[in-house]
Amino acid sequence: QRPIPLWFGGRAERLLRRVARLGDGWFPLLRPNREAGALVQRVRDLATEAGRSPDDIGIESWVSIGDRSPDQWVEAVAEWKKLGATHISVNTMKAGYTSPQQHIDAIRRRLVDHHDLLKTVQLVHAPEFDDRGAGAASDSPRNLAGDEVASRRGPNLIA
Repeated sequence: QRPIPLWFGGRAERLLRRVARLGDGWFPLLRPNREAGALVQRVRDLATEAGRSPDDIGIESWVSIGDRSPDQWVEAVAEWKKLGATHISVNTMKAGYTSPQQHIDAIRRRLVDHHDLLKTVQLVHAPEFDDRGAGAASDSPRNLAGDEVASRRGPNLIA
């Protein structure tokens, strides 16, 4: 039986130490900037001090597309990728979409010119939202380019 992944969210030093010792992943809960870069490095250093490989700790952040232009959204994904994010959640709320498929299509449409990022962002396949019909979707996570991906224990992109 697979263990339940332990992911933490926040920026307090005490929490960063807990992530480094025990966590499968971390939600930084801020935009990609200099502070985020320093915190990512802090978690990596603390993991090494705790005798763990920093690569064993996933990093998931979010990008909201309802309040940004497509270029700003793609830029934020690229910035998180540079910082070492392993997972990106895309928030499509407040973007005016009325169905799950519209949300998924918007994400794909905004990344169509950025194929290198498509392989970075993972999408949890939900059979009820798959255009191939109920039950046709693979249980394996796929990136937005459609490739099956090996996932770390923990969350993937939820659209």
